[in-house]
Amino acid sequence: MKPERIRRFLLWGIGGTIVVLMAVVGVATYFSTQHEVDELFDAELAQYARLINRLLVEANTVSLGEQFVIPLPDGVALDEEASKSTGTVPFMADAVHKYERKIAFQVWRSDGTMLLRSESAPAQQPVASKVSGFGSMVVADNRWTTFALFNARLDVWVLTAQRNDVRDELSLYLALGQSGPLALSLIPMLLLVWWVVRRGMASIATLSSTLGAIDPAHARTVTLDLPEELRPVQVAVNRLLEAQHQYISREKRFIADVSHELRTPLSILAVHSKNLDQARQRSDVDTAARAIRMGVRRLSYLVSQLMELEKLEQVQKIHTSSHDLAVLVQESLAQVSPGLLERVDWALDIPAGIIVRVDHGLFLVALRNVLDNACKYAADQSTVTVRFMSGGLFEVSNIVVPGHEPDLQRIGERFFRHPAHAATEGSGLGLTLLARIFHLHQLSPCYRFIPPDRFMVQTDLSPVLERVTRQGLGPDMLKTD
Repeated sequence: MKPERIRRFLLWGIGGTIVVLMAVVGVATYFSTQHEVDELFDAELAQYARLINRLLVEANTVSLGEQFVIPLPDGVALDEEASKSTGTVPFMADAVHKYERKIAFQVWRSDGTMLLRSESAPAQQPVASKVSGFGSMVVADNRWTTFALFNARLDVWVLTAQRNDVRDELSLYLALGQSGPLALSLIPMLLLVWWVVRRGMASIATLSSTLGAIDPAHARTVTLDLPEELRPVQVAVNRLLEAQHQYISREKRFIADVSHELRTPLSILAVHSKNLDQARQRSDVDTAARAIRMGVRRLSYLVSQLMELEKLEQVQKIHTSSHDLAVLVQESLAQVSPGLLERVDWALDIPAGIIVRVDHGLFLVALRNVLDNACKYAADQSTVTVRFMSGGLFEVSNIVVPGHEPDLQRIGERFFRHPAHAATEGSGLGLTLLARIFHLHQLSPCYRFIPPDRFMVQTDLSPVLERVTRQGLGPDMLKTD
């Protein structure tokens, strides 16, 4: 997702959430205010009725034999603007409030005779049902909330009422009074959210533009002054770029190696092919054909080694299982060329019961390469010794031809071959493969030369050794993680 789309998503998401929450709060505030106002007005009606009952009826202020009407003044209306500006209500004897005509009371005798009423109450019709408590009634197309109080001693009903539109209007005013500031703060709040999101997304936009301008073939690291939250992203990106750089470097090296190593055998094949075309005698034809076959075999071996090495470069994790070391050595010997096997004698000292935990296919490749090199570079009819010694040391040793002593400083280097072995079939990759496979198994090859003529390849198999049951080596050794 692009930074602009992320910014838009955050703005709409946060802004929409704020608006919805404020709307919910406003609706909840309105209904809560309406409920509280209704309770307040209900209490006022009840108190109003009890006051009339106490002061006017029981105090005999009004004669129970006549009807008495409390009029409303016809004077000017109360100046609401003046009261708002001063915060107080000015006293005016002839002033009438706009809500006074929406509040009414009546006093009725049980026989249906009206004793007392306000001018806002109907003259002939009770403003409330003569049932004690709160109620509701429609009078003159207006719904009233009512309260009825019965005085049993005087046998009279005191009825009070208030129009519902007054209640709704006051509830709305109170709700707007509370929700209005929230609504007015909505625009500054949204502007603040926009500023925060824009500022927070600035670093992401910078990182995105920097990554977009990177040349994958040359970039190594991204160095930006980012907030703490984005630094893990920068670290991950740098790790990815470094891995990509290593991968590209390996690919370039592989291509360079292939082009370099294939140039010579292909040139040799071209020369021998030309010789074959120009040959006139049978012996010349046989010689050229034999050289071509040898060149093709060497080229095939080189390509297979290159492919094997490239595949190993991509391997980061191996799948291990338990195998008998003696069986692995026998399987590796079976993969060595019969011609090489027959040019030396073999002395194997690998007892059965030595169990190692390795990747079967890869470990066979490693053993085959070290055994192949041992018999390839050993003196004719000499002895190659393969043995497992106490302590987990595995060793392959052979006798080298005088004057062909190995260069221990460069041995194992990719494509390096001793000048004395230039005519020997091979590509110089065998020990490179060995080192890579041993590294995946957490092993390390060690090369030693003991004058005058013994060369040894050793490795400590303890990291992959599970158990040893060879008699004479002591009790079973169990590998624990």
